[in-house]
Amino acid sequence: MRVLIVSPFIPSPPTEGGRIRVLNLIKHLAQLCQVTLLAPKTPNSTERDAELIRGMGVELIVADEGPGIGVKGLGLIASGHPIPLSKYRLPGFAAKLRELLERERFDVIEFDMLHAGQYLPLLRRSSLNRSTPAVLVEHNIDSFLWLRVFRAARSPWRKAGALLQAAELREIERKLCPQFDLCVCVSEEDARRLKRIAPGAKVEVVPNGVDTGFFSPMKREVEPERMVYVGSMDWYPNEDAVVYFCDRILPLIRREVPEAELLIVGQSPTERVRRLGRMRGIYVTGTVEDVRPYVASSAVFIVPLRVGGGTRLKILEALSMGKAVVSTSIGAEGLDLRPGVDLIVEDDPAGFAEAVVKLMRDERERERLGRNGRERVIERYGWDKMASKLFDLFNRLAR
Repeated sequence: MRVLIVSPFIPSPPTEGGRIRVLNLIKHLAQLCQVTLLAPKTPNSTERDAELIRGMGVELIVADEGPGIGVKGLGLIASGHPIPLSKYRLPGFAAKLRELLERERFDVIEFDMLHAGQYLPLLRRSSLNRSTPAVLVEHNIDSFLWLRVFRAARSPWRKAGALLQAAELREIERKLCPQFDLCVCVSEEDARRLKRIAPGAKVEVVPNGVDTGFFSPMKREVEPERMVYVGSMDWYPNEDAVVYFCDRILPLIRREVPEAELLIVGQSPTERVRRLGRMRGIYVTGTVEDVRPYVASSAVFIVPLRVGGGTRLKILEALSMGKAVVSTSIGAEGLDLRPGVDLIVEDDPAGFAEAVVKLMRDERERERLGRNGRERVIERYGWDKMASKLFDLFNRLAR
């Protein structure tokens, strides 16, 4: 079976959730079928990243034009295209996709996220692949994510912008998703949301996963008063999470543990995040080659998210490393995990702080949660299992 995956980015380096998912799934899919990946040139991807992907047995085709920003996005929003999608409307990428569809026949074509899904009309106009089954993989339900941004934002301007994005994205989801032969969501919650928005869409679930061999417990001295947060820090949900934590929760923790410290690990920290790094005991790393040593040295992995969609790979990775996790319900949403058994879930700032303090003081409880969490993700969330499930869906469509 020949599968074409149309991605809005080259998925290496795997520095954020979308890239991590695409990279791991194509790695395992390439062992089951013939995979071609089409992506635009991506700013921080190098030839080494391209060779990594080709070394997996994947045919990688890179379009010359990468995502536009700023003026390009603003120039298209007046035409009714939300900024998150308009900056991926790339003439060079469209031309490469059109050329590929007229040159080679595929059995299934996957579009990752609405960013790539907006190119579906090119497939339907193709003479060679017009009837090829098309699959949209939704990493988030974008309209719902922007609605959460609206609810969490304080600035009237951010609220207004988020509400506009949510409304425009919802309309695109309503019209576009039923045009695909199948839509794949990462959780049952997202599947239910998409069915409410687009009742005519055919929806299945293929969860996110984790590389349990790479993310395994490390022998490293643990600092009992250290917490860690991991994520791309130019992504608003992550920025909001750490600002909220430092404003509302960290002061409560320091009443009990004055020397409590926080590592904020992840690429492209915004000015708001960098300002946090000027505060006592808060360290903002920026891009790191490997997040695992930072996670391994910390007593508690925190996920104080108030905004989000899809599911959090960061939680699966932390649990796979045997770490104790404290999360909000939004952070843990969509994951088949047992609160109090695999991780701690608290939404109230006081309850969140109390859970963190308890874990800082109780090594045995940290070990219990970490052990349970690792067993759970090994049992349910290996990327090989997720790729097999996706391959089975492709097989059904291609018959």
